[in-house]
Amino acid sequence: NPNATAATEKELSKVYASHSENIEQREITSIAMVPEHQELISSHSGHGRREVLGNHGKHIVFVLDQSGSMANNWAGVVLAYNQYLERRKQSQSESDLVSVVQFDGGVQVSVSMTPIGQAPTTLSFSGGGTVFHPAAVSASSLVSGGPSTHIPLVV
Repeated sequence: NPNATAATEKELSKVYASHSENIEQREITSIAMVPEHQELISSHSGHGRREVLGNHGKHIVFVLDQSGSMANNWAGVVLAYNQYLERRKQSQSESDLVSVVQFDGGVQVSVSMTPIGQAPTTLSFSGGGTVFHPAAVSASSLVSGGPSTHIPLVV
């Protein structure tokens, strides 16, 4: 729901901007992953787009922080990733595709549009600084370049 997301982003930005520990007056910038006013047309109309109705496969794009501060938590991140995949498989979502963007001071697309049944269960860890913007750009590119048969979902 884009309206609910926008309201949440606005409230989060407001709270962050006015927080007593935000002495540097930093701000939150929202990056649109899907165009807000994209008109979805039935694939039968010949325009190459589909209606988001029914049970379409998902293109699940994980964006995972592998910076140094996550060193003691990486096993938990990988566990949560695997549990999510297992839940999707249990709900008979074998048509789902998986992509994984890992970031620290840089960005790495470690999995790209792989069928969920073939997605890796282990993910490497590198550690380093924390720079999110390149990861967001990579995730956006994966979403934009995903197949029209799958609904993108960024986790």
